[in-house]
Amino acid sequence: MEDEDRRTKRRRAAAAREQQTAYEFSRTPIYPGAKCSRLSYTILILNLQARFGCSNECISGIFRLLAERVLPEGSDVPNCRPEAKKHILPRMPNIEISDGYPRQDHPEEGFTSLSYYSKTSSYVPMPAIG
Repeated sequence: MEDEDRRTKRRRAAAAREQQTAYEFSRTPIYPGAKCSRLSYTILILNLQARFGCSNECISGIFRLLAERVLPEGSDVPNCRPEAKKHILPRMPNIEISDGYPRQDHPEEGFTSLSYYSKTSSYVPMPAIG
């Protein structure tokens, strides 16, 4: 019984830490003074992939270009698509990121929104940019 209580407390503490990390990720600017958070920056770039049907390599190139050549030194941004997924997925475990192609059961979405699907509920489209 005590072991179960300790495990439950540890799980709750871990969930609380993860929630705090996700909150910070959604609020931390990509560099000091930026109006764009790490989360919104990452989603905006991934949304471009979905909207325009870019390949994973193309989006990785865009991440790399922005991180290395456009944004100020020390910007806290992913520099490729796999790293971007690593930024999002641990912080939002109920979300699955597609490769930018429309789902068969929602063809009307086309490339206008990033394909996020909740693993626990129904289809959840992200808002399109532009």
